[in-house]
Amino acid sequence: MSTFGRTSSALLRMIKALTDRTSINQMVVGSKSRYLLEIFDNELRIISNFVTELPRKVILPTSTGKILEQIGTPIIGSPFPSRQAEVSASDRIIQFSTRTGVTFGELNSGNSFTIPSGTQLWAPSDLSVSSSIAGIDEADNVQNRTINWSLTSSVFCPADSTGAFASAKALSPGRLGNLPLPGLLVGHGFTGYRDYLSNSLTVTNLKPIISGANEESETGYKYRISKAWTTSEAANDSAVSLAVTALPGVSNAIINRWVDGPGRFDVFLDSISPIVSDSLLDEAQTGINRVQAVGCMGYSRRPFEIGLELESLLRFYGTPTDEEKNQARVNALVAVSRYVTSLGIGSSLFLANLASVAKSSDSLIRFVGSDSSTYFDSVYVYYPARLESTGRRREKLLSGSLIASPTSRIIIETSLANPIRFQ
Repeated sequence: MSTFGRTSSALLRMIKALTDRTSINQMVVGSKSRYLLEIFDNELRIISNFVTELPRKVILPTSTGKILEQIGTPIIGSPFPSRQAEVSASDRIIQFSTRTGVTFGELNSGNSFTIPSGTQLWAPSDLSVSSSIAGIDEADNVQNRTINWSLTSSVFCPADSTGAFASAKALSPGRLGNLPLPGLLVGHGFTGYRDYLSNSLTVTNLKPIISGANEESETGYKYRISKAWTTSEAANDSAVSLAVTALPGVSNAIINRWVDGPGRFDVFLDSISPIVSDSLLDEAQTGINRVQAVGCMGYSRRPFEIGLELESLLRFYGTPTDEEKNQARVNALVAVSRYVTSLGIGSSLFLANLASVAKSSDSLIRFVGSDSSTYFDSVYVYYPARLESTGRRREKLLSGSLIASPTSRIIIETSLANPIRFQ
């Protein structure tokens, strides 16, 4: 009787060839001739599996340099090059504004002015708070180094406006130019307005900017090649997910199938930065297009952004000085911002946890809230709303938690200058 218990296509071909070309025709299960062919078929499978696994298990781990690129280029392309961090004005991240909220015209004798392309911006090395946040490792820490940026196009500041967004690019290569927290850009070199001696024109980054990437390491490149081998079939979940998560700045991808019927799916990006930029969406779409099947349409999407605004009174131990209180407020602000920024797509927020984070940020803080039973004095959430001029709908949070759906992400509200406030 048969020992191997399987009838492969190769075995069938061998049986047909032997019966067609020889006088041997006893091929029933259990016959000697059938058993010999099954032995050959099994040995062929062993050899085939070895040859298939040889590149992944033997050649790939030991390859380096140009040889590694020759292996990987036909499969996933060349290694990712170093990339400088960059944003466009349409991203609405880097903003020039007036220090006291007056119009640009009031800074320049009633006239508009233009900030020229090439103007330098910077985050100084003597920042008073750490910029390390969850999800960002030491390579993106900004302490003890000045980060310089430059405008890539001119910025027009109308006389009747109080703010203008800018396109800019980091001057430092790779991750050295990243800004992992909002508010790190604080300086600029523009003096072409009348009130420049008062430094009344300010600049800042409203959101983290971590689009800068170092040249891909050989370890990372080998990992992508190995994953591509195991998901070589196109149009499946693994192929789509790999095409997106291989991009710098993407930590995960949530695939939502059968949107608006068969053949249609959405891919929601879970990025390291809480805000998914337009450029990252475009790169992800290119990756999806490369692996999706004929008759299927996939689209890269931002998570549904739920903005957070909160205000609270901090109560302190003893009688600290005003300077100590102010530093404690800064520490609480940074800690809360880090915590919310670390929440990934689908992660919910509990006010009790957030209050504990704020309280633990400084040993002087005794309570968060006007009394010990209140975590925060006011909490508002913002949802996208196309019918409103601001594009955001504001609601008061009445419960102690903010629940996010699998395709939503809680962020610090970006339409406000100071969404987190401690008194």
